[in-house]
Amino acid sequence: MLSIVYKNESDLLRAVSSGNEEAFAGLFTLYKDKVYAIALRMTESQMQAEDIVQDVFLRIWLRRDTLSELSHFKSYLYTATRNHVYNALKKIAMNDKLGEYLENSFHIEDILPDTKITEREYRRFLQQALDQLPERQRQVFILIKQQGQKREEAAALLKVSPETVKYHLAQANRSVRAFLISRFLGDSALMVAMVLIGTHGSR
Repeated sequence: MLSIVYKNESDLLRAVSSGNEEAFAGLFTLYKDKVYAIALRMTESQMQAEDIVQDVFLRIWLRRDTLSELSHFKSYLYTATRNHVYNALKKIAMNDKLGEYLENSFHIEDILPDTKITEREYRRFLQQALDQLPERQRQVFILIKQQGQKREEAAALLKVSPETVKYHLAQANRSVRAFLISRFLGDSALMVAMVLIGTHGSR
């Protein structure tokens, strides 16, 4: 719950635009279900819809300085969500199957498209993120993301079910994503990252 009550949406947007993280959390809570509903209807995938919620609101935070200039935020949010879905569907089409896309694509430019980083920086931060994962999540991430194993192959190696592998992979992806966001955007982005990751636990 917000400690400050904003009179209207314009005041809330101005607060977010000024970098107020609590206001951003309030904006996220207010609109995340609407974004999720649009994304789910268009993608027919809960996992993909949840990732789109994260990415849309991350983009809003990265470009927060423009929010105070908006006169119709709901229209802006709908357009941003629709465009993000279209971009995601294009990537899925290029990878033939939704499952292969979700399991095999994990690139920092998809999370932070405006960030300029070197391959060495990315690998260093990725390794730090992996070091902080629980053992099983780390094993699954390495097998599928880095070694190219299929879900069934990883399940056989770890002697668990494919659904268990799917669960651990999703959790690992979200933790790694939060870690990378906080590292590349600085310490002030940690709360923002956790707000975005929290969408998965609240549904």
